[in-house]
Parts: sequence; C-alpha cells; structure tokens
Amino acid sequence: MAQIRITYSEMRAASEDFRMRASDIEIILANLNRQMEDLLACWEGAAEAAFMPELHNCQNKLKDTPPMLREISEALRRTAQEIEEAENKAKIIAQSTIVSDGR
Repeated sequence: MAQIRITYSEMRAASEDFRMRASDIEIILANLNRQMEDLLACWEGAAEAAFMPELHNCQNKLKDTPPMLREISEALRRTAQEIEEAENKAKIIAQSTIVSDGR
C-alpha cells in the first residue's frame, strides 16, 4: 500500500518553490539573450551563420522550461488540496460513524 510521507504545507512549499524557480529561469534566460545579442552584434561570417541555428534551437528548448515548472507547481498545489479535502471528508465520516455507534 502506498504511503504519503509529505505534509500539505511541504507540498505547497514545493509548489511555491517550482513557481519561483520558473520566474528565476525567465530572468536568467532574458539576461543570457541580452548577452547573446551583444555578442552577435560584433560577430559576422560563416561561424556566426553556423552558430545561429544552434542558438535558436537551444533557445526554443529552454523557453519551455518555465511553463513546465509552472505546470508542476500547479499540479503539486492541486494534489495537496485534493488530498487534504479527501482526508477531511474521511475524518468527518469516521467521526460520524463513531458517534452513531455510540463509541
């Protein structure tokens, strides 16, 4: 049987951490893009032409990272909420069963 060994607050904290890291990565990527623009402004010729497709390929892959981290963040938040709600319902049912049995 599977066991959940994380608290709701820990799961929510992890969710927030993923969300913040997504923002951090966006800032880092923007800074790197500015640096690349400065570099490319001084670069011409065959080497620059060969480098550009690789740069665009990498940029396209990296731009997917922040949204993916936000999706993970949202999934963690929703999961924490759903598990907490399910446990609260189970507690209510257990308490009403105990009361109705007279125990």
